[in-house]
Amino acid sequence: MIAEILEEDRRLRMAYKGFSKRKKLVKIFEDFINEFLIDTELTPLEIINLYNSFLKLYLQRCREFSAHGLYPFQVGEPRLFRRTDYDIALNLSILFSEHRYRIIENLYGLQLDDNESVLIVGLGSGLEVDLLMKSNENKLINIDGYDMDMGQFVKKRFAGTINLFEEKFQGNGRVYDKIVAIELLEHLLQPYEFLQDCYNSLKKGGLCLCTAATNMPQDDHLYNFDNDDHFLSQVAEIGFHVDVKNDIIHKSNFRSINSKITWYQLSKI
Repeated sequence: MIAEILEEDRRLRMAYKGFSKRKKLVKIFEDFINEFLIDTELTPLEIINLYNSFLKLYLQRCREFSAHGLYPFQVGEPRLFRRTDYDIALNLSILFSEHRYRIIENLYGLQLDDNESVLIVGLGSGLEVDLLMKSNENKLINIDGYDMDMGQFVKKRFAGTINLFEEKFQGNGRVYDKIVAIELLEHLLQPYEFLQDCYNSLKKGGLCLCTAATNMPQDDHLYNFDNDDHFLSQVAEIGFHVDVKNDIIHKSNFRSINSKITWYQLSKI
């Protein structure tokens, strides 16, 4: 399916070739994405149109943000996305947008030990789960996955493999070695309350891997992490130690708004 999409759309073909990728990762991504796209039963052209519509709306939001500095939810009714449409955008952007590829590439470096327990909040399209499992093959790991709106593909794909919870995570009485909350915090009105729940749910010495989006006015983004010092002071107050802080610049047509994603590795000391 990806091959047909690249053949059909020259702009996406150029975006695909526009940055370096690791062959092993691309193979994992494309196998998963192809499986997902086939499951949608949409044609390549329908998928291209949905993806391009998502991009067009985001560029419009960037123009508006550049003009008045407000997110869509602050100025009116933001657009709601269908789960399948949103997952198409999430999956394809990993191949076509360098900042999203770099985020998931960072996750590939997470190595787990046998019998470790992992919590993934904001399961999304499920690709992160697939990546973790394939990068830690032959290891016994226990994964709990939470998402308030879980796609049918994810439910089918991971049923019986990980523990799925279609609900909000606010702590569940369990403790974990690792917590993954990638591209989630900006979707929350109270992200630091969520990070407190993560801290409470980690074993001593456990890690929380998360990202924070700055000046990215997507319709479903409810929090702008436009002050790094404030974020660092808040997580320190919770009790986290910042092991890694890595800015991933969002290269877009609106560079003047200085969009970025910041990758954090936080540890419970």
